[in-house]
Amino acid sequence: MQNDQEISFLFCDIGRKVSRLQTFIGGCTVYIRITRMAITSLVATGLIFSTGQAAVAKAEVNESNSEKVLEKVEQKVMAVQSELDQAEEVLTNPEELSEKELTMYENQLVSLLNRLDATNKHLDATTKHTSENPAVHETEELINEVRASIFDIKEDIDSNLANVPDDLEVAPNPKFKVGSQAIIEANHMEGMEGGTATITGAYDTVAYSVSFTTTTGGERVEDHKWVIHEELKNSGEDFLEPGEKAIIEASHMEGMEGAEATIESARDTTVYMIDFKPTTGGTEVENHKWVVESELSTK
Repeated sequence: MQNDQEISFLFCDIGRKVSRLQTFIGGCTVYIRITRMAITSLVATGLIFSTGQAAVAKAEVNESNSEKVLEKVEQKVMAVQSELDQAEEVLTNPEELSEKELTMYENQLVSLLNRLDATNKHLDATTKHTSENPAVHETEELINEVRASIFDIKEDIDSNLANVPDDLEVAPNPKFKVGSQAIIEANHMEGMEGGTATITGAYDTVAYSVSFTTTTGGERVEDHKWVIHEELKNSGEDFLEPGEKAIIEASHMEGMEGAEATIESARDTTVYMIDFKPTTGGTEVENHKWVVESELSTK
């Protein structure tokens, strides 16, 4: 009898626990339903974002940040432009400035280029996710326009420092870019062949090898390389043929300027002005004129 009472009590206890478990599960189900309803309501009212809304919100934040970056970049570019305008006023007639003054302004232009490049890199790094924004492209175009202006002015300074003829045409796309290096294959002077050249100018023209007697006397110079078309007096637009004569206006060496030259050969090419240190030692040669494209090779 006692055993029957214990079993009955046990079943009652189990029943109570099952009932509690059902109540708990039911409560959880109600809680989950309420939570889902609450989330749906919050999404509908805009208090929290769905996945798509979150993406839109993130895009809006990126766009806002991009606008701030663009504003700062444009301010920096305009600051460079302002300094460039001031320098350009002084450099209207660069031939009237001393070499020291020209060098000072050239260094200033290099500094402006460095600032512009740093600004461009900052723009690229911070707007790479908004590259389709038309304002980004407009700012890049502005940077490129200012950079081109700097190079134009710098080119005028370099020409005056190196005594390059005013009508000499700058090569638009030379094989060896200004500032790059190349190996010299020519032997115009001792210690030149095999040296490393830094390109300081590249121009499209006709290069002549010439023979002449120096104005200072001495032995006749045979097959001198090179004198370019723009360095011959009254050379006109037509290129000269071998055997023709012309007066040299260049001063690459003592006794050259004013001498009558006989054209030995002519070559329509890109000529380069270079800096190099002789392989035999000694002082670096600056703005040497000229070597033709076939006399340079890649390092």
